[in-house]
Amino acid sequence: MKKHLFFVTAIIMAVSSTAFAVSKKSEWSEIRKAKDVSIVQPKFAEAFGPAGLFNACLSNGDIKSIAPVNVCLNYENVTIGTPNSEGGAYTKRHCKKSALQDVTIDKTYTQNICLKRAPATEFSSNECIEWGSKTSIYPDSYLIEIVRRDSLEAGNHLFNKTLVLPMCEYTPTKD
Repeated sequence: MKKHLFFVTAIIMAVSSTAFAVSKKSEWSEIRKAKDVSIVQPKFAEAFGPAGLFNACLSNGDIKSIAPVNVCLNYENVTIGTPNSEGGAYTKRHCKKSALQDVTIDKTYTQNICLKRAPATEFSSNECIEWGSKTSIYPDSYLIEIVRRDSLEAGNHLFNKTLVLPMCEYTPTKD
């Protein structure tokens, strides 16, 4: 019985130690290859394709794609489902035409923000009554969240790791 218990304990320890082999000390290349984790990037990182910020570098006040990205050039609205049916229908944007392109995002951007909200009452739901704009700058480094990607505990936080965007390599143009 003791041998059996020891064997079961050894197996559990071996499985649990390899289940999440990546840690905060792991290299980004190792983390990106791990199939049991997801890397949560800022929303704007989608502009750099599936690799997100791992396909981005800094250049003269811009964030640029290292490799070209498949960019949608023309969208069309497509109706999914059958209107007037029990399930109903909805409209979805579908990319009609795309092309590989280099992507450049200015590090300085302006966003609309709410400057003043209406007081919350039975007639008002604290909606914004005065809008303004705010100028911000995308940083050179990001604190990226790494989460568990198994079916039992999807989305559980494992750790955060800093990703510093590299400087773009200068390649002289041929005349």
